[in-house]
Amino acid sequence: MNEFVITLDGKKKKVLADGGNVFVDGKNLGKVVIDKVNGNFLIAKADGKIHEVSLVVEDKNNYVLGIDGLRYSVTVRTKLEETAREVMQNKAGGGKSVQIKAPMPGMILSIRKKEGEEVKIDEALFILEAMKMENEIRSVVAGKVTKIFVEEGKSVEKNQIVMTIE
Repeated sequence: MNEFVITLDGKKKKVLADGGNVFVDGKNLGKVVIDKVNGNFLIAKADGKIHEVSLVVEDKNNYVLGIDGLRYSVTVRTKLEETAREVMQNKAGGGKSVQIKAPMPGMILSIRKKEGEEVKIDEALFILEAMKMENEIRSVVAGKVTKIFVEEGKSVEKNQIVMTIE
């Protein structure tokens, strides 16, 4: 069973995929079958209908979908990634300096930014491995990384400060 949060046109949808059956916000779409035709072109059979789908990957979580001639910008995150993102957004306050904390215990696999580097909102800051999954932690504010408190390969506890951004 896989759980995802999909953001489409600013609206979040909870998606559960279980053995080929797909549920969107609790509604069962039935068995979904996807056949790759070539490259980024797919045929999807869902809810008794056949759909032509084109897929363009923008980055790890962001895609552009063409479904039956209509274009959609979609963000796809695992439930854990979305929870971590929400925790980070709630921790970001209105002060001048924002502490970026580990949303869960785990190990820092890589740090994507250096002290003094500029950061944009939603830009990757570090990779946190937790429960055998790699979670890309992204910035909830724009600014400059002022201090990094951890090293790659080191464990962190929940709510431990990883870096500050001003």
